[in-house]
Amino acid sequence: MRNNAELRRLRRTLRRRRRGLSPAFRAAAAASAAAALARCAPPPPRHLGLYRPSDGEIDPAPLAAALSAGATQTYLPRISPFTERPQLRFGDPTYLAPGRYGIPAPNRGLRPAWTLSWVIVPLVAFSSAGDRLGRGGGFYDSSFAAHWPLDERTP
Repeated sequence: MRNNAELRRLRRTLRRRRRGLSPAFRAAAAASAAAALARCAPPPPRHLGLYRPSDGEIDPAPLAAALSAGATQTYLPRISPFTERPQLRFGDPTYLAPGRYGIPAPNRGLRPAWTLSWVIVPLVAFSSAGDRLGRGGGFYDSSFAAHWPLDERTP
């Protein structure tokens, strides 16, 4: 496992490269990911957590469309400051208010992350083994850790 300084440098480098990708390339990547997910033909989740793309991330909307069968309720994250370590709660994307880091976040219908059927999470990169390198805040990891222990390899 890499040390924290190495991970910060890696995140910085990869985020800079991602921001350099054209909007058309990111849209094609989102469509490709959605098509791959549709080929898996998973049952539609009842409660689907998404994220609002920023910093060059792909838009998860095509993935949500590939998963949805009309009965899927979607949610967006809000960082809850009322815990020892801030955790995510997911709420109704219709009612947004300013959130942490300037990202609009829901302020109604908030529920714990672990109550959702599926959550599409943002990332900076992933390894060939499928290990996720997140943004570095640990919000997703800490939000799910109490209910699903994380793999020790998670950076």
